[in-house]
Amino acid sequence: MKETIQKLIYVLKKKKEVVIATVIFLIAVAVAGSFLYAHRQKNLEAEKEKTTEEATVEEETPDESSEEEKETSYELPAISEVRGVWFSYYDWIALQTEDEEEFRTKAAGVMEKVSSQNLNTIFVHVHSHSDAYYPSKYVPMSKYAAGEMGKELSFDPLEIMIEEAHKQGLYFHAWLNPYRVTSNDGKTEDGALSFAGVSWEEIPSNSIVKKWYNSKDSNRNVLYHDGNYFLNPSKEEVQTYLADCVKELVENYDVEGVHLDDYFYPSLDDSDAALSFDLQEYEASGSNLSVADWRRQNVSKTVKLIYSTVKETDEHVVFGISPAGNLDNLRSDSMYFTDIDTWLSKDGYLDYVIPQIYWGFEQKNGDGSLSPSAYENCLARWCDLPRRDGLQMYIGLALYRCGLNIKDNNSVSEWSSHSDIIVRQVQSLRQKENISGFCLFDYRDLSREGAKTEVENLYNFVSEEK
Repeated sequence: MKETIQKLIYVLKKKKEVVIATVIFLIAVAVAGSFLYAHRQKNLEAEKEKTTEEATVEEETPDESSEEEKETSYELPAISEVRGVWFSYYDWIALQTEDEEEFRTKAAGVMEKVSSQNLNTIFVHVHSHSDAYYPSKYVPMSKYAAGEMGKELSFDPLEIMIEEAHKQGLYFHAWLNPYRVTSNDGKTEDGALSFAGVSWEEIPSNSIVKKWYNSKDSNRNVLYHDGNYFLNPSKEEVQTYLADCVKELVENYDVEGVHLDDYFYPSLDDSDAALSFDLQEYEASGSNLSVADWRRQNVSKTVKLIYSTVKETDEHVVFGISPAGNLDNLRSDSMYFTDIDTWLSKDGYLDYVIPQIYWGFEQKNGDGSLSPSAYENCLARWCDLPRRDGLQMYIGLALYRCGLNIKDNNSVSEWSSHSDIIVRQVQSLRQKENISGFCLFDYRDLSREGAKTEVENLYNFVSEEK
């Protein structure tokens, strides 16, 4: 009996040791598990913190594209007077290069030149012959930007021009000719070639104008008239195409304004079939309007469509037109066909207008009397036009005539005998309460020797006023 009890105690002791050992093992496992769990949690927290820090850095530090956008974004100064200059398609010729850095250097030089003259706005041709001075899905690259129509460049010329303009604090208006397709060569005063025009043959076959012209269904979208080709203003497809071009421009580029000049209908003669242009469309339309009013309606539809397109795309971008300065011609039944009175007095057409008053103070009629087109006479007529509230008016001035023997029915041309015409014109327009600035035609004349004194006089006058 005693021996049996001793064996039982021995077994119990062994079991106790096993139990204790088991408990110790379980405790060790638990401790190790807790350590591993704590270590894992610590790693997870560290990883979470790292991710949060990276996200914060990503938010606070823009990526390369954002940084580039930031570097090319400039806050323009507020201006109370527009002092502008037009940069025409033939001005682009001097910028032509396939090298991006060289182009940027040239573009910077243009903007520095404009800014150095105390001007604050530049109106740059971006669509002059149913083409574009930027990569476009609607029209080919301009020959004046690339050297050959339709040629692709490795960079975007317009984007660089806008960036360089903004660096100089200049407002940038994108300037379009709506209907022109081809044009004649430019000539100097003595008849020498100044620059080559655009011929039908050099337009690429995949251009929309060539496709339209070569299709039986859309052939009349493009009309041949008096030696050149034009888009047909009466065609809805043309109107929509122009609005699409403007939408593309405003969507993709940081422009302050969109601008059309005075090239609307060419001069027509409905008594001559060869010069009647879109008379065929008028006769087929069944319109109750006269043919002249019908044509004005066609242009107004385009203007109104472009205005609404600009505002729907970016309400901060303004839209304006620089019509010919002679109001009688604008209201003519044989040219332009612009309903200028409606555009100025009604909503939904324009934010600003720049009449091209390109005559001097002493412009004469053939009989020697002062012409209605003489500067002060013409300016007064424009100032007296009814205008809706908020519509701005600037005046286009003919810097390109300064120093030249321009026929004005004086025995000696005013433009060659005076060197202060532009500055006196600016002084005059500043006396008008409803005129808010001026624009010079053209950029290259800022450096032309014959206009040097006029440019200096204007610079000194504007500088004194700053």
